[in-house]
Amino acid sequence: MRKITCAIAAVSLFCAGGAASADDDKLTAEQAGTRDIVVDLGVGAQVQPKFASSDDYIVLPYPLIAISYLRLPVFGELVSAPTRAFSIYPSINFVGSRSSSDASYLTGMDDVDFAFEFGPGVAYRYGMFRGFANLRYGFTGHNGFVGEAGVDLVLNPMERVQLSLGPRVGFANDEYVQTYFGVSAAEATRSQFAAYDPSGGFTDVGVGGRITYDWTEKTKLHLQADYTRYIGDVADSPVVEAGSEDQFYVGIGITYRFGLDLFD
Repeated sequence: MRKITCAIAAVSLFCAGGAASADDDKLTAEQAGTRDIVVDLGVGAQVQPKFASSDDYIVLPYPLIAISYLRLPVFGELVSAPTRAFSIYPSINFVGSRSSSDASYLTGMDDVDFAFEFGPGVAYRYGMFRGFANLRYGFTGHNGFVGEAGVDLVLNPMERVQLSLGPRVGFANDEYVQTYFGVSAAEATRSQFAAYDPSGGFTDVGVGGRITYDWTEKTKLHLQADYTRYIGDVADSPVVEAGSEDQFYVGIGITYRFGLDLFD
C-alpha cells in the first residue's frame, strides 16, 4: 500500500517509506556549510504491481528526491544526518489510479482516481540502526491517512557502498482502506464481490533493502527491493483475495546532489 503505484510519476527517497526523506550520507563542508538545503535529484525505474493487490506487474519511470540537509528560518536545522540523531522531513507520494478495466475481476467496481499524499516523517539514528515513521494525508483519489514505520540496519560493507535492510509495517485509517479494499453495496450489485466494509489499522508487513553506491562525490546509484504482505482486514478483502496478498517492488535509479541558498 505504501509503495509508489503512479502511472505518471512518484516522488521518493527511492520508493521505500514514501517519498522525500532524510538521507544518511555524510555531507561535505561545501555541501552543507552555508547552504539552506542539500537535495539529491534523479530518475529511476521500478517494477511494481499494476495497482494495489494486483498480481500483474509493470515497469514505471519516476523522479527521485531525497533531502539530505534542510535549514529553515526560525526552525533551524530540520534535516542533518548523520551528525544529528533525530531528523524531520517531508513524506510525499503519488498513488496511481485504478480502473475497472485493469483486471477482469474488477468489472463493476468504481474507478479510483490517482492521489497525491503529503505529510511529515521522522527518523532517529543510533549507531548502525535507524528507525523511521511516515504519516501522509491523501488528496483527490482518497482523503484518508496512510503511513509506514520501520527499522533499518545500516552498514558500509566497503568504501562508497551503503547497505540498509530492515522490517516494515504499514497502517492506514478507515477512509483509505475502504477506498482501495472495500466493496460498497452499489458495487456489490454490479461486481462479483459481496459488500465488504474493512476497518483501518495495520495493513501490511514486509521487509525492504537498499544499496547505494557513491559513483562520485555527488552522483549516486541506487538499487531498491521491497516485499510486503497484506494483513488484517486488508488481507480479507475480496479484492485482495482475487488478486494477491504478496507485493514485490524492485527499482534502480541515479541521483545528483545539489546545494542551494534559499534565504540569504
